[in-house]
Amino acid sequence: MAAEKKKMPKKMNEQRFLDHVADGYHAGQRYCFVLGAGAAKASGIRTGEEMMREWRKYLQEKGLDYIRDCARELELEEKDYLPLFEDNYTLKNDDYFTLFDLRFAGEPNVAYAYLEKEMEGKYPSYGYFPLAMLLANTENRLVITTNFDTLLEDALYTYTFKHPLVVGHESLASYLGSDSRHPMIAKIHRDLLFRPFNRKQDMDKLKGEWEQPLRNALSRYIPIVIGYAGGDHTFMSLLEEIELSGIYWCHLGDAPPENISGIVAKHGGYLVRILGFDEIMFRLGDRFADEAKFGDPCAYMQEQAEKRCELYHESLEKIKKKYEVGKCPPEQAPDGGEGGNPKNTSGGDGNGEAVADLIDAMERYDSRKSGEEAAGGDISRLESEAWKEMLFGEDEKALLLYTQLIGLNPDNPAYYERRSTILHRLKRYAEALEDVSRAIKLDSGNAEYYNSRAITLHAMQKYGQALEDRTKAIELDPDNADYYYGRDVTLYMMGEYERALEDGTRAIELNPSNEKYYHSRAITLHKIGRYEQALADRTKAIELSPADANYYEQRSITLHAMKEYERALVDRTKAIELDPGHADYYHGRAVTLHAMKRYEQALKDRTKAIELSPADANYYDQRGITLHAMKEYERALEDKTKAIELDPNHADYYYGRAVTLYAMGRYNDALPDDTRAIELEPSEAKFYKSRAMTLRKLGRKKEARQDEVRAEQLAAEAVGT
Repeated sequence: MAAEKKKMPKKMNEQRFLDHVADGYHAGQRYCFVLGAGAAKASGIRTGEEMMREWRKYLQEKGLDYIRDCARELELEEKDYLPLFEDNYTLKNDDYFTLFDLRFAGEPNVAYAYLEKEMEGKYPSYGYFPLAMLLANTENRLVITTNFDTLLEDALYTYTFKHPLVVGHESLASYLGSDSRHPMIAKIHRDLLFRPFNRKQDMDKLKGEWEQPLRNALSRYIPIVIGYAGGDHTFMSLLEEIELSGIYWCHLGDAPPENISGIVAKHGGYLVRILGFDEIMFRLGDRFADEAKFGDPCAYMQEQAEKRCELYHESLEKIKKKYEVGKCPPEQAPDGGEGGNPKNTSGGDGNGEAVADLIDAMERYDSRKSGEEAAGGDISRLESEAWKEMLFGEDEKALLLYTQLIGLNPDNPAYYERRSTILHRLKRYAEALEDVSRAIKLDSGNAEYYNSRAITLHAMQKYGQALEDRTKAIELDPDNADYYYGRDVTLYMMGEYERALEDGTRAIELNPSNEKYYHSRAITLHKIGRYEQALADRTKAIELSPADANYYEQRSITLHAMKEYERALVDRTKAIELDPGHADYYHGRAVTLHAMKRYEQALKDRTKAIELSPADANYYDQRGITLHAMKEYERALEDKTKAIELDPNHADYYYGRAVTLYAMGRYNDALPDDTRAIELEPSEAKFYKSRAMTLRKLGRKKEARQDEVRAEQLAAEAVGT
């Protein structure tokens, strides 16, 4: 009998997910949210993966005897922990608990203090605002989480003034669902203050007290999973046992592990690829704007802060008056009193910073409204719609709306500049240039308009004109670091490397905490061979933005150029860990592995790059180079031919195939490829050298000598330049 075909999970994109949830809600369906560590990352709380790496490094530095000593106390077998410390071992989600146990063996109080410190002083990131509004103002009132933090409670109180029912211990699980009026938070690994579950022995199965309350809850709600990697066996074990009417599992990058895919398939659910917790909550909040009362939280927080301050001062004045009229002498202070709580007198600014730059940007844009009262209603509505469509990347819709706005007010330069930005994104550069030039005519003193035009001119490769506009922007606003950074980029493209360095340095002086400025300067330093300085700048960029995979990849490029292959390999592996769906990072690591003659490993990475980006000709050509080095000529030939099929006008690909054909002794086949390479790039010396070698093998010595002479001439010219 044929094996039963494995059931695969269904997938849907973000927009369809939003439609599903909104349509379902309006048809009477209710949703709960399942949050894991990924949801708290943007709030500054590290993920389990990040902490795992820290603990492993700590233990490795202590040495194997130290690790074994910890393991003996925990009664762990070597097979359960030693592989975690091997150089080529890739950490998995459930390794977290073993590493936690080893790191804090015999020190439970230190462990909990560590977790408290990790979560201390953290503010909810933007995504908690729409989530709080959904919980407080719709029927989607339940969150199930493995997190210990109080971010969601803080957000609910800050943004809605509502207190949730927090079930932070399994002994309270029976209260779950007993009060449908309040938002409910089920912390199935306990609250931070109740000695949360974090050890391997706690993760084998969900505590019994949770099982029936969660079963009941999940019979009423369809779960939306965000930021949960399924590394424990608590909630995952429940999902494997029960029957759900659906599930949406949101994830980043590639498809999640097999156990998650299996659960999603079992319940007829969907895998939804998203950009992140904050991003998907922003879109859900917008979709439920009316039901969730999704407005400007800053105005609300300011109002609440003012009320608290007013109450505080009123209460304080009452107390002062009692003392002033002698009703209560100092030695007999009022028992209980009426004094306010000064803890919250600082107002809402601190929490306001947690609201995304998006809302701040919308506020700044709103402040630029022209104020035409006659058409004010239409203009205000159109501005709001246009800005929102632009933010969502709906460029065609935004373009129509800004065109309408220009029709209503043709003398507003901001509308032309915004439409120019959209046209630029659509690569309609000539039209974008026309619009931003119109904005400059209407407001010639606005530095940002010159900067905007420079960006379009740069994209059109009109670097000289772009340079003029970037310089004008700096003249109008000489303390704007971004303008120096922009001119740095243009000067680099013009080959003006020393001047580019000056601007890159000036940008850093004005804003030394912006990682992209160090990154940009490093590119120039690398280009002119000042690798040590480039390395310092790349390291600084990583310090400022340690979760950005590209910065590790860029540092690895400099380390590779310095022939520091082992260090380059570490950085390239780190880039892959941070962004495992990026083909270029596997390609980059393969370059270093190839240089180290570790061809088998290089081959695996090159194959992974092709899997992720199967239409990239360069990846096939590069895999062909590695296969050639391994003397796998037939396979190399297949890859090099595929590269030519994908990009038939790339001279290097013909040259590469000619090299392999030559090694196979197929000189008559190699010759046309050598010739085609020369036709495409007649000034490249190595192509003539290659053809000369082939011609000599064919006995055509006179022609070979002509090619050798030409190769020598071109090489000499290259040295002269």
